[in-house]
Amino acid sequence: MGRYDWEEKQRQRQGESSGSNGGWWLIGVVAVGLLGAILLIGYRDAFTGSSVASSSAAPPAARLSQPVATPLSVAQQPSEQPAAAKPASADVGVTAQTHFDRCAEMRVTCVVDGDTLWLNGVKIRVADYDAPEISKPRCPSELALGQRATERFMELLNQGPFQLTMQGNRNEDRYGRELRVVMRNGKSLGDTLIAEGLAHPWVGHKLPWCN
Repeated sequence: MGRYDWEEKQRQRQGESSGSNGGWWLIGVVAVGLLGAILLIGYRDAFTGSSVASSSAAPPAARLSQPVATPLSVAQQPSEQPAAAKPASADVGVTAQTHFDRCAEMRVTCVVDGDTLWLNGVKIRVADYDAPEISKPRCPSELALGQRATERFMELLNQGPFQLTMQGNRNEDRYGRELRVVMRNGKSLGDTLIAEGLAHPWVGHKLPWCN
């Protein structure tokens, strides 16, 4: 084989090798392009899905701007049970026919003892006489007389309408009881109790009932 033939065969081999390498290079370029396209499509789908999920989960801007109602604190909550109003003062004037019983646990209109009563939720101490004690008597005879005075006072009250008047300028005593004189037909009911020996005239202090 001559030198020329040998060189020619070398050039052919190099050409075949170059052609083969060129083919592999082209295949590589195509493969990389396809892989990039696949990755791009996947990224686009993932981004689109996350955007849709975010838009469905997020509230509209108008809804976000609405004020959120907060629960009232205990101090701000309205009271379900308003405080009971203090009973009105015992009116001075004629009182309609009212039935009295002895006072028990509920005290609205009743008789406590011979000189104390409740009228429409107001406690009244009769101002012009003093009757024997029944809550803290100093002797058995005072208790017995006090029971009689209580029953008699209740009987007098139940005989018909009466009038409440004030004596002097004092409206209440030191215990918060309103001071009134109980009148009927221009006469104090206390005058009857005093005449029957069931009360003492009020002289600014209590007089003894025990010997």
